[in-house]
Amino acid sequence: MSDSYHSVVLPLGRDPWLLDTYLNSSGHIRLGAIFMDLDALSGIIAYKHTGDGVTTVTAACDRIIINHPLTEICDLELSGQVTYATGRSSMEISLQAAKAPPEGQRPKNEDVLLTCTFTMVSLDP
Repeated sequence: MSDSYHSVVLPLGRDPWLLDTYLNSSGHIRLGAIFMDLDALSGIIAYKHTGDGVTTVTAACDRIIINHPLTEICDLELSGQVTYATGRSSMEISLQAAKAPPEGQRPKNEDVLLTCTFTMVSLDP
């Protein structure tokens, strides 16, 4: 399951054009936009786990834990991996959003902003 690990950095602190698409009217990052990206990331992770012969969709997003509110504008690292697979039809993917650490390092525990779990299920064509 560790082969399914994937991470991506959103350069919100470095790219004002990208940041503009994530801001709400009060100038804070929209949490809903982060969850949309986490949903897309869970699809990539599911694809890495199953290969191209299976179509998966999001069944649920649960166990959302917000450790710290996101009050500053900074680069974010979204990461996750498959943590549980039930037979051939569904899998659990654990994800986190954290302040992006220096390249080649993992985020510190105090930099993890939120964690959540996505349940992905396969479609039978």
